[in-house]
Amino acid sequence: MFSKEISSARRKIQTPYGAAWAYSPRALEEFGYETGRLPYSVKVLLENALRNSGKVVGAEDAAHGLAKWPKSAGEELPLMPYRVLLQDYTGVPLVVDLAAMRDAAAVSGIIPKRVNSSVPVDLIIDHSIQVDAWSTEAAFDVNLEREYERNSERYSLLKWAQTAFSGMRVFPPGKGICHQVNLEYLSKVVTTTKSGSELLAMPDTVLGTDSHTTMVNGLGVLGWGVGGIEAEAVMMGEPYHMPIPEVLGVAFHQLHPFRFAVGEAQVVQGGLVNRRDRDRRPVLRRHVSECSTVGYGELPVSLSEVLDELAHDVLLPKSLRDREHHVSGCDPFPQATGEFDA
Repeated sequence: MFSKEISSARRKIQTPYGAAWAYSPRALEEFGYETGRLPYSVKVLLENALRNSGKVVGAEDAAHGLAKWPKSAGEELPLMPYRVLLQDYTGVPLVVDLAAMRDAAAVSGIIPKRVNSSVPVDLIIDHSIQVDAWSTEAAFDVNLEREYERNSERYSLLKWAQTAFSGMRVFPPGKGICHQVNLEYLSKVVTTTKSGSELLAMPDTVLGTDSHTTMVNGLGVLGWGVGGIEAEAVMMGEPYHMPIPEVLGVAFHQLHPFRFAVGEAQVVQGGLVNRRDRDRRPVLRRHVSECSTVGYGELPVSLSEVLDELAHDVLLPKSLRDREHHVSGCDPFPQATGEFDA
């Protein structure tokens, strides 16, 4: 049994929101596990398994395996991501499924509003644009107007969804591609949530229905792209089952003295290590933030610091609380509040 180790990993830390409980992978070193040497991405997975032990089937065994990584590579891991990122092509079918389940619940005498996503969901409309006008100052407005005309029925459904389902935000067309919004506005790096009367602090993790979701790893937020079925399962409270991964580290040498964007770093990183091994086991790329300072400014507290020092009182700075300023120097999206007219 691993229950004693799990209990010892549960520590109370101080946050701007007050005292919160958190799970410290570093605490397992008291029992002989060398968790301090783990890659940050594996520490995030270990924290997730520790936090969900006793709640999710297989999480305790996964936590034990992750503490012994890399010996456990390939074993099953039931991951419970903090949030889900959707775009309109995959998001509309999922909203239709939720609406159909509410109809079925009503017929069965169940309160329809009980059908709701169990995790925060952000749906960003960016996959429906077509080019009708170009090379003029009015091109953007013309294309946006045509997009609303073509998709009025779909967008009316999404406008209803953002008020009908709690925890769901819909970002209208013209506000940026989903990964730009995810990088500059949505990602929290470290987040807090209520569990009954308790406040929990945890690393931000995300599954997105687009292959470019991995860009957010450059901020220290563990995330990647999945299919609509997997995303919907997580929304319904089911874990995302995956093998415990191997990890490739990337060291950057002779970096350009000027800062470069997270997206640019991800392009370099992806070209170097985007592969799978012979056994078809996933290979997670270590966050660029492990190797160097990236982004439009230096993050005031990196995920690695939080994970390594979670056993102590960690005061998360105000800049991590303000979603608009997770990466200093980025233009926030105050107008993209999720409310729009279809």
